[in-house]
Amino acid sequence: MLGSIKEVFAFTRGETIALCVLLAITLVGGGLVVYDHSRQSLPPRLIFEALETEPAKVTETAPSLPEHKPQTVALPTRPLRLNINTAPAESLQLLPLVGATLSRRIVEYRTQHGPFAAVDQLVAVNGIGKKNLEKLRPYLICE
Repeated sequence: MLGSIKEVFAFTRGETIALCVLLAITLVGGGLVVYDHSRQSLPPRLIFEALETEPAKVTETAPSLPEHKPQTVALPTRPLRLNINTAPAESLQLLPLVGATLSRRIVEYRTQHGPFAAVDQLVAVNGIGKKNLEKLRPYLICE
């Protein structure tokens, strides 16, 4: 019959310390994997709209494929913009200078006063001045 645990697992003091260190490293590594995995949730749903798109010619040629034809792909000529009348607070937070508090204020203003008539109307929101509005303007659209 098996003896006590001490008899079965008879480790020296050095071996016991090494096992404890390995166990700690394993637990910390597993915790980091779980933490990293929990942070990889899907990004907030963005409501971006392209204002103007013109087809841009992209030519792809492969030397091993002589019968390959050039392909035309439509690329936006302007950066994608966020519609301030439909964007949720999570999407607004992705804008420069806009954090959680300011995005919440924008949504609350929109809820209380109705949709924005123009991007310039954002200055009515507490925390957005004329200078900040000019910095945000390239990223915004009002429809």
